[in-house]
Amino acid sequence: MDTYLEPKPLVDIANLGKAVFGDCAPSLRTLRTLTARGVLPHFRIGRLVRYDVGRVRAALEKHCLVGGAR
Repeated sequence: MDTYLEPKPLVDIANLGKAVFGDCAPSLRTLRTLTARGVLPHFRIGRLVRYDVGRVRAALEKHCLVGGAR
């Protein structure tokens, strides 16, 4: 049986906001700050920085989700 998995496309920071948040994306500055603080998981390949959208969504849910009062 072949264990090859279909690779998930990685996006750059310019496309990350739209991929995760749609039309109400935060600024590039905010995304860069979250990356520098280690909140957003990313891959660094030389000077290139790329993001897996699924991992970013999971990290945001873990680090930035604010529960409402009940």
